[in-house]
Parts: sequence; structure tokens; C-alpha cells
Amino acid sequence: MPPETTKETQALAEDIVRWLYTATFGVPREPRRLVRIPGVTGRGIMYALERGWIELESYDSISLTEEGRTLILRQVH
Repeated sequence: MPPETTKETQALAEDIVRWLYTATFGVPREPRRLVRIPGVTGRGIMYALERGWIELESYDSISLTEEGRTLILRQVH
């Protein structure tokens, strides 16, 4: 059974997606290195990956997806 997801993990995942959105000006598929993302955690990354908000580009890079972009736009409006 997978570990229980906490609100903190969800918030961290959303922070990662928000950071990617800002760093890429909302453009999907623009990779950014994980070491540059403040507060990044394995659980936060996994949560965002499972929801389709981000994609792994390489072992140390992720990018925003259209789903992640939509998530942030919904939060703003």
C-alpha cells in the first residue's frame, strides 16, 4: 500500500508546479534542473508526477505539462 498523502505533500507538489510555471513563463516542456527548485522533495515530485502536472525529462530535470499549467491558471483565476 502506498504511503498516505498529506496536505503538506500536496502543497509541496503545487509549489513545485508553481515554481516551474514561473520559471518557464507557463511554457510546457521547458526542462528545469531539480537542484534549482527550492524545497523540492521526492514525495512532492512523485505526487506531481502521478497527477500529470510535471514530466521527468532526465534523471535530474523536470518540466511542466499542460495539466500543470492548467492547475496554476485555475488557482490564479
